[in-house]
Amino acid sequence: MWSRDANWAKKYVLFNIQGPLWKTQRREKLLQEFSRSSENIVVHQNVYELLQLLSYGEQEGEGIPHRRDHLRKLISDKEIISAIWQGSVARPIQYRGHRKLREIRKQFAEIAGAEDHLPMPDWLKANDAR
Repeated sequence: MWSRDANWAKKYVLFNIQGPLWKTQRREKLLQEFSRSSENIVVHQNVYELLQLLSYGEQEGEGIPHRRDHLRKLISDKEIISAIWQGSVARPIQYRGHRKLREIRKQFAEIAGAEDHLPMPDWLKANDAR
């Protein structure tokens, strides 16, 4: 998913808030799947990678099939991003990734105009000084 031209169709579906993945029952099923992050390491890894891809795509605008404003709309959807965020922080990550995770939280909060839907887990707060 990371390389510029890789998985174009998957990225098209993932990053298109108007597309079928983020509509009706599919949306609900996907959000439910994200909530399994705490109990399933594979789900956690995938949700965490999605969080990073959204951040990178919005910042760099490279390797995404939609304009950055489409990503910003997805990031502004508090229900979706809250589920992705909470799935990403459902398990502690290696401490070297904490700073980047806090940066992503700040980025998404600025885009959404709020941060209350992006709760900080204790394990991430504890290392806030690093």
